[in-house]
Amino acid sequence: MAHFIKHLRILFIVAAGIVLVPLLNAEICQANLTLTADATWTGDRVIYGDLIIPDGFTLTISSGSNIILKRDPDSKKGPTTLPKILVQGHFEIEGEEGNPVTISGSSEDGKAAWAGIVIDVGNAWLHEARIQNARTAVYIKQGWVK
Repeated sequence: MAHFIKHLRILFIVAAGIVLVPLLNAEICQANLTLTADATWTGDRVIYGDLIIPDGFTLTISSGSNIILKRDPDSKKGPTTLPKILVQGHFEIEGEEGNPVTISGSSEDGKAAWAGIVIDVGNAWLHEARIQNARTAVYIKQGWVK
């Protein structure tokens, strides 16, 4: 009986690994996200609508991560409804040479798929970042980018 239980435990551990490993590598999807605490992101993430980093908060994105901004399906179509990253706090991209962070949009028609990173009284430190398919990669209203 003890031998059977040992094998049953091993089978359970293997089965749990088969189920959990794909979940750990799955992309995370969120809609119109406003940070409510400091955060560090690793891996792939899809944002439907805007990503807002309020004053007093920091978002750090680790090397090799891919962030895709898509238009909120409930929004009207038009250039003013393109999703954006609005930085009022601090935004930090920690890409590495050969392992950058990619931020892009998804568009079927080949046009700009997202507005870009908007610095509005915030600041950003962008190291080894690829910004793709944006109307304007970085727009500074007030603040700074390094």
